[in-house]
Amino acid sequence: MITGRPQKSLKVARSYFKEHLAQGDYYTEGKIEGYWFGKGVVRLGLDLGAPVTEAAYLRLCENLHPVSGQQLTVRRRLVERRVFHDFVIAPPKSVSILAMTLGDERIVAAHHEACRLTLERMERVAATRVRKGGQRTDRITGEIVAAAFTH
Repeated sequence: MITGRPQKSLKVARSYFKEHLAQGDYYTEGKIEGYWFGKGVVRLGLDLGAPVTEAAYLRLCENLHPVSGQQLTVRRRLVERRVFHDFVIAPPKSVSILAMTLGDERIVAAHHEACRLTLERMERVAATRVRKGGQRTDRITGEIVAAAFTH
């Protein structure tokens, strides 16, 4: 199942990395490491598959280039700004329980592959809004910048 929700609070986004993304849950112990995914990652000069650092994550949340720190967009909207979208791709609970209780890495690997394919398909239809010169359209970009974490 895939669920998604926009994060509109920069304050919450700042604490989200430490409190949710980099924290383990009852399946894992200690901190977990996310990795970068998407064509937009390459455009920003980050390495695909490289670990997601808190510094780069926070800069992106603040509309800043993750490497140079320069502002990414012309406008710096502070009210009702979508900081990021949080998508969760979760297998049925029975699959999670089976993978963890049996320690079957094939099930975990199959889930990781399913997540990768899902992100690839989401990227193909990724779009941006065009609100310039009276236009009110959407334009397919085919690019995302994703920080992927397994919980």
